[in-house]
Amino acid sequence: MSSGLTGTGQFLGTADYCAPEQIEGRVVDGRTDQYALACAAFELLTSAAPFRRDQATATIWAHISEPPPRVTARRGDLSPAADQVFARAMAKAPAYRPAAPSGPAATSGLTRQLAAGLDQLGADPRHPLDDRGSAHRAPGPGRG
Repeated sequence: MSSGLTGTGQFLGTADYCAPEQIEGRVVDGRTDQYALACAAFELLTSAAPFRRDQATATIWAHISEPPPRVTARRGDLSPAADQVFARAMAKAPAYRPAAPSGPAATSGLTRQLAAGLDQLGADPRHPLDDRGSAHRAPGPGRG
């Protein structure tokens, strides 16, 4: 009986956020972290992980085989620039993602790119979203 959490040939990760290279047992680096962060950011913006399916195996297969979904398809108030950031950060091949070192520095570049893309929002990101993904805004001059 083994006391370890993993063994040779076993997969470790959360299906909603795993990069294709991690799923396939290839080399992982900072670009793998960027992919996971992009999946988490996508979920924060849309209330659903980008490749969520009913079965974990279907989610894993989607990470490997399906193109990244457009965030604007789920949040029409977002700029198409956000789609470009997510498409690059969730590219299937790590070579097509922005180069980054491992660890916290790996995610800082993506964070800056995403912030720049979100700066072009039609909605004010400081306001909470309703269940349709629309920003709640307080009545003010010209509103309400």
